[in-house]
Formats: sequence, C-alpha cells, structure tokens
Amino acid sequence: MLEKLKDRYFILSIFIIAFCGLLVSQLANLQVVNGNYYNIMASKISQINKTVIAPRGGIFDRNNTPIAINTTGYSVQISIADITEDQRNEMILKLVEIFEKNQEDYNKEFEKYITFNPIAFGELTKDNPTGLSKFKKELNIQVYDTAETIFKYLKDTKFKISPIYSDEDAYKIITLRYAIYNKYGVLNPLTICSNVKKETVLEISEKNDQFPGVTIKLEPVRKYNDATSVAHVLGYVGRIDEKSLQSFIDKGYSANDIVGKSGIEKAAETFLKGKDGIKTVTVNSLGKVIEEIKTESVPGNDVVLTVDMNLQKVTENALKAQIEVIRSQKTDNKNMNDCQYGSAVAIDVNTGEVLAMVSYPDYDPSIFLNKDPESQAQRANIQEFNRAVSGEYAPGSAFKALTAVAGLEENAIAPGNSSIFSPRSITEEGHTLKCLGNHGTVDVVRALKVSCNTYFYRVGIRVGITKLNSWADKFGFGKKTGIEIDENAGLLAPPEYKDPKEGRWGNVDTALTAIGQKFTKATPLQIANYVSTIANGGKLYTPHLIKKTLNYDGSVAKITEPTFSNVVMKQSTLDEVKKGMILAAQNSKVGLGLEGISIASKTGTAEMGDEMQGKLQVKSSNAIYICYAPADKPQIAIAIVMERGVWGKNAEPIANQMLKEYFKQNAAG
Repeated sequence: MLEKLKDRYFILSIFIIAFCGLLVSQLANLQVVNGNYYNIMASKISQINKTVIAPRGGIFDRNNTPIAINTTGYSVQISIADITEDQRNEMILKLVEIFEKNQEDYNKEFEKYITFNPIAFGELTKDNPTGLSKFKKELNIQVYDTAETIFKYLKDTKFKISPIYSDEDAYKIITLRYAIYNKYGVLNPLTICSNVKKETVLEISEKNDQFPGVTIKLEPVRKYNDATSVAHVLGYVGRIDEKSLQSFIDKGYSANDIVGKSGIEKAAETFLKGKDGIKTVTVNSLGKVIEEIKTESVPGNDVVLTVDMNLQKVTENALKAQIEVIRSQKTDNKNMNDCQYGSAVAIDVNTGEVLAMVSYPDYDPSIFLNKDPESQAQRANIQEFNRAVSGEYAPGSAFKALTAVAGLEENAIAPGNSSIFSPRSITEEGHTLKCLGNHGTVDVVRALKVSCNTYFYRVGIRVGITKLNSWADKFGFGKKTGIEIDENAGLLAPPEYKDPKEGRWGNVDTALTAIGQKFTKATPLQIANYVSTIANGGKLYTPHLIKKTLNYDGSVAKITEPTFSNVVMKQSTLDEVKKGMILAAQNSKVGLGLEGISIASKTGTAEMGDEMQGKLQVKSSNAIYICYAPADKPQIAIAIVMERGVWGKNAEPIANQMLKEYFKQNAAG
C-alpha cells in the first residue's frame, strides 16, 4: 500500500514538472522567440486616432449681436464592422427606418443619381451624359445604360441585397450603402446623419448590439439666431459635397467636415474653420482603454460684420410692407400689381462698410443645416438669389447724376452756364424721345430736381457714349465691387454691344443710356456705392461686410482697413450735382420725422422693355431710389430697387424708415 502511494506521488510530480516545463517553454516562445512579432502585432491594433472637431467661429453684427453660433449635437457615424453583407444590409435598413420614423435628414446623395417611384435618372444624371458617365465609372458599371439596370445591378450584385426585401426597402439600403461606399474605414468613420433628435440617440444606443460599427458622436452644431433678414449676407453651411470633396481633402478637410456654401460662411471659411484636435486611444488585447492622449482642438475665429441687425430688420420689414402696398394699389393704371421682389443696400459713405443689405424674399438658413444643399428639389421654394449683389438692373433716372457729372467734367455743360431748352419731347434720328413734363429752359440743378429726360438726352449726346461709359466705369459700373461675397459685374453697354438687327449705335442709344434706360445694368450694391462716391466727394470705396475677425480668446486677429480709388472731379461739379439732389429730395416723403437732417436723393423708373404688348401694358416698370444723408455732412448712402415697383417714388417710404433707424442710433453731426 505504501509503495503504491509513493508511485502515485512520483507520477504526479513528473506531470507537474512536465506542465511547468511546457508553460516556461510557451512563455519563452511568446516573450523571447516571437516577442518582437507579437509586440508589432499588438501595436497595430492598440492605438486608434479620433478627430476632435474644432468649433466653427461665430458670426456677429457690428454691435456684437450673435447671428451664427455653435451648440452641441449628436451625429450618427458608421465605420467598417466584421459582419456579413446580409447583416450589413439588415442593419442599414433598421437605421433608415429609425431615421424616417423620427424625421431625420440623413444622407440621400444617391437620389441625385437614381430616383425611386419611378426608378429613373436623377438631377445629376438625367440628360447629362457627363454626369452619368462619372457616376457609372465610380461604381464600375459601364455596361449598364438605364436607371432600372443600374438599380438592379446595385441591388443584386454590388451590394448583394437579399430578394426578401421589396424594391423600396432595397432602394433605402442602396441609398446609405452608396453614401458610405469607399468613404469610410476603421479609423475614419463617416457621418451619415447630423444633429439628430434625442429619440434617435436613445433608440440606437438601446439597441447598440444591432448596430455594429455605428457610433453616436457629440459634436459642434451650427445655429442661426433670428437670421432670416440677413440670410443672403450670412449664407449657410453644409457637408462637403462629392463634387468638391477632393479639393477640400487637399486642404486638410475630411469628408465629415462642415464648410461654408454661400455668403459670409463661404467667404470667411479660412477664418471660421478651426484646427481639429486628435485623441489617441490605446487599448489592450481585451479592448480595455489603458491610455488616452488628447491634442486639443483650436476654435475658429469669430467674424464681426459691418451690418447692423436692427437696421437690417427695419429695412426688410419696410421693403416687405411697401411691396404689399404696391401690389394692392388699384388707382394707378401703370401698376399691374406684379411687384414682389426687391433689394435695399445702405453704406457708410466714409468707410465703405455695408450697414444693411437686404434681398427680398428671404429664407431661413437653418433649413440647410441637416440637408443636402445641392438638391434642386429642396431649393424649389427657397429664394437664395441675392438681388443686392447679383441682380442686374437698369438704373433709370438715378443714373442722371452721373450723366450730369460727365457733362460738367467734359465741358458739355458748365456751372452757371448749363441751361438747355427742354421741351416735352425731342426728335433725334427720326425717333421721338419723350419727357414726362414740359420744363422749358432748365439748368443742370433744376434738371436733376425735376428729372428732365430731354435735358439729359441732350447732355448725353453732347458727351458721347465713349466718355459717358468712361465716367460710369470710374464710378464702378460694369465691374465687380470687390465685396467679399459672390457678386455680378453688371454691364456697360458699348456700341458693339447693341444687337446688329437693331442697326448701328446712334445718338438715340446714347440718349437712352444717359437716362439709365435699356443698356447699362447695375446691381443695387453698385448703385449704392455710386451715390456714396458722390456723397463723400469722390472716394470709390471697396464695399465690405467683414469689419474684423477675432481669435478664439477674443483678441483681434484682423481689421478690415478701408480701401478706395479716387474719382477726380472739380468741386464745382460736385456742388452742382449735390444741389440738384438736395432739391429733388425736398418734394419727397423722405425726411419725415428727421428734423434737422437734410436729404439728397434721386428717384428712377426703369422700363424693362416688356411693359407693353401692342398698346396694352402687361408689366410694371422697376422702381429705383438713391439718397444720402445728412446732405451737408454725409454719413449714409442708400440704394433701393423694387422689381415691378412702378415708380421710383414708391421706394421713398422704405428709405425714410431706414434713415430714421440709422439716425436713432447715430446722431447726425
């Protein structure tokens, strides 16, 4: 019995020794023989770099009223997960169902290429061979030529969607599969839905086991504060679109980044965009975080605008109200009740700062925050067109002050000797050129006061089109002003511009140009800058909307210094033109409630060439109004254009409200 017990202990000892030897051998193998290999393997999977998004800089008005700021919101991101195609498609459909149930605006870029119900080519591929070819090349589907065959290929072959799904569900799956196609990975998850509701966050979080690779991320979200009136100046932001993705990536952006799409948001992108940080997370083999190293993000610069939001809102409200008044008038047979659009611009005549810039109708820039800003369907009811800088209009009689300058400077008329006989009509080259009044013999001052067409017909012909256009060029017509946001250049009409079918350029064409009809086209901003140049004595400022930019700590990063070119004129020229504009303002409604402040102004009524159909008038003329104040020591210049506003005087109540608001805040002196 004792011998058997000794044998058992011996065998157990041998077993223990052998096991320990095997354990030591394996440890040696792991740590000594293959230690370097396993260290390298561990390092490949142990560190993950995550982007810490920098808050976008804010946008404020000149009085530091916040217009665009940042809040925090949740976004849904997706990265590669080790699951089957069937599992991936099932998961994506569940995500879409959650998004649609909660009315989230998720990535629907695919709709621009292929639509559903009916399955057809979208806005970027329909009747667009180049767009279709690019789309097919991206997905390597060159052999398919119809929307139906492309859809079937994506459903059955590319994304391997099970036949158990309806075409509608398959389309929803394809929509997100396309959005994330070749755009995401383990270390670069793609945002598929931004600023999601709490209900969405909770539902995805509660069912996180059903959504491998899907994460909820807290990030800065753009917010606009009562910005409707200034929307065209402000612009909006959105995700980088496919068309410009590569150019932004070359600048250090990612596919998830928000960028400015229009207005100041676009123009000041380099200031507003901060510097993203990096969070490096180290995990062990069990996935436990053992270290976090974070490089803090640097917020973007704040942008302070020259715009006064109080003046901006007063301007828009006055413009909107006056449009309604004109549309409702029944007593004027020239009013076809078709006025519905307009613009107004106010400029500081001594700096070029834009104090107000309104384009009506407006829109809410917040509508673009969670949507694809490239969608034509989405834009259908949004008035994005900025009439203040992109609308091009004949200036009408507002141009007569420039013709007066040209006449005086080119010695076609002279101060104290500028009288011309100006009947109700004159005949030139067989054409009758009319005026609304029979003014008799008038000088340039009175001609401006009564807006005498026949006087300025004759002055324009004396000056000639070449010199008249030269002076228009000096005042900024026919070229971009240089303002920060996108703008149009307008048009100067040289003789070669005229349609050959109408015959050669003649004196009649020059005469019409001299009173701002037919040929010359200008934006409201150009018109405002022109009257500002008269007001300040000849400084053509580069108008600007950005007053300064501030670093995230509040220190000044950059101040916009005024720049200008000189329009050289004799003082006697300026004196005559200003006298005429001051007299023109005395019979207007502008100045009511502005005791002690004198106004200089000029109205304009621009015929659009489509007012008459035979003998029947079918459309109203445009209304233009310019002014500056105080007349003796100018501070502010204003230009208003009302499409189909009938008469220039119809814009006077708008200017009066603008001036009252301005001088309420800025005492004249």
